[in-house]
Amino acid sequence: MWFRRKPLDFLICRKTSTSGLICLLVIFFILHVKAFPQKLSEKYQKWLHGTVRYIITSEEREVFLKLPTNDERERFINNFWRKRDPNPRTRVNEFQREYLNRVEFVNKHFSTSMRAGMDTDQGMIYILFGTPDEIEQIPSGEGGYPTEIWIYRVEDSSRMTRSFEIRFVDLDNTRSYVLATNLKELSKDIEDFKFPGLLVKNPELMVEHFKSIYTLETLAYPPWVPLIDALYLEGGSSLQDPAAIQEFASLKPLTEADYRRSLHPSSALSLSSSMIETNFFRAGGNRVRMPITINLPLEELLHERGESEREALFDVVASLTRKGSSQTLMAANRISISLGDKTLNKISRDKSTFQLCFMPLPATYLLELYIIDTLSANWYNYQEELTVPNFVDDKLQISSMTLSNRVQILPSSMVPISRTLLPYLFENIKIVPNVRRNFSPQDKLSLFYYIYNLSFDPSTGKNRLAIEYLFYKGTRLYKRITTRYPPPTPLPTRVILITFKLDGFTPGSYTLRVRAIDLVSSQRTSQNINFELR
Repeated sequence: MWFRRKPLDFLICRKTSTSGLICLLVIFFILHVKAFPQKLSEKYQKWLHGTVRYIITSEEREVFLKLPTNDERERFINNFWRKRDPNPRTRVNEFQREYLNRVEFVNKHFSTSMRAGMDTDQGMIYILFGTPDEIEQIPSGEGGYPTEIWIYRVEDSSRMTRSFEIRFVDLDNTRSYVLATNLKELSKDIEDFKFPGLLVKNPELMVEHFKSIYTLETLAYPPWVPLIDALYLEGGSSLQDPAAIQEFASLKPLTEADYRRSLHPSSALSLSSSMIETNFFRAGGNRVRMPITINLPLEELLHERGESEREALFDVVASLTRKGSSQTLMAANRISISLGDKTLNKISRDKSTFQLCFMPLPATYLLELYIIDTLSANWYNYQEELTVPNFVDDKLQISSMTLSNRVQILPSSMVPISRTLLPYLFENIKIVPNVRRNFSPQDKLSLFYYIYNLSFDPSTGKNRLAIEYLFYKGTRLYKRITTRYPPPTPLPTRVILITFKLDGFTPGSYTLRVRAIDLVSSQRTSQNINFELR
């Protein structure tokens, strides 16, 4: 029968042979399956992006991703640990045991409500360097932020004992410490140390997953932040990934000389307050995280270039000047966009945004924003006097509230290790504000905010919280959402993200009131936010 022939026999079958054609298709299918790797299952995703993320090399990762079968992946994993075994003659792989013990330890002691311990900066350092010889805690350390200093003592090549420090700061007062030491510079100092706790001997590999940490005096985004992340073009799913946007857009920071030039033009077009959203969230050291989201006038900024292309080249400049003082925080970026008709048609030009961020102290400031269209010489400006709030430590408080219909929960493997001040990112939640606060009945309305200074139940050591959501249409209560009781946690701060369906709402203007009750201290607080349903 035809299926008993050798595969090569089909190459001489006549073109009209149905059996030969079928077998050729079978052979093609087999070769096709073997040539293309299967999609990684959750098990292997977790191993690659979780368990071994700090010790696998780029070359190893690339090889692993190209493996076509699970059998080959299992052999790769066995070989991965085997070649790191310091003493193959023993029954136990000492390296593997030590590494996995460290992962278990940090997941137990450094986990937060949003992140596993190994995904935190302190967890990463503990896995790579081991237990510090000494830990120094400073309530008001660098820049006024709570600081932890891990001190390691090691022996150098001349058998002299030396020490080095790794610093962490709590920038948002949630006990989630972020790295404040430039490990790339540090790696030069420890290269020759006889350091038994160091699992990864290659300094370049040690810094493969993170860049130099920013200084606490940085006025906008840290220098290691890919600025393309700050640009959000509303459109199809293919545009949600910064890597996709990077194909036709670029951003670069401007120098101080650049952005101090002609900041006060003779004439400028005003940006409406409905195109700007400023939010306030508590940070460490009495500072406030202040993201400013700008609804870009992209329709006016894009200019024709040829028959089927549009381009834009503009600067976004911001200054924040403290009232009664010459102290000014400034940030400026140049944005270049080049779009063909195909991409242009995907973009909702009235919903594209750019976000920048300051970390000021509580005070009254003058905020000045400029968008400078270098292709047409048009200027757009916005000015507002605003008060940066003081988030005290002894009173139940709610941060600014953000409304959005563009929310993404990122897996830990996609969240940068040092993530404070990243555009649109809070822990592992990427939330793009709906600046104009216009929604349709088909949208899901997501509400994001923090609650600060929760008390702890003495019997459990955890907080207890009740929240109520009231929707008003005009002065009339339109809908009440049943009081919710978030699961208790051992932290004084809660991150709240809740989504509401709008399909039962009628068009009109609404006010959403959030009421929070600390069930331990009986403190109450509330806050309102408005939105429009069309």
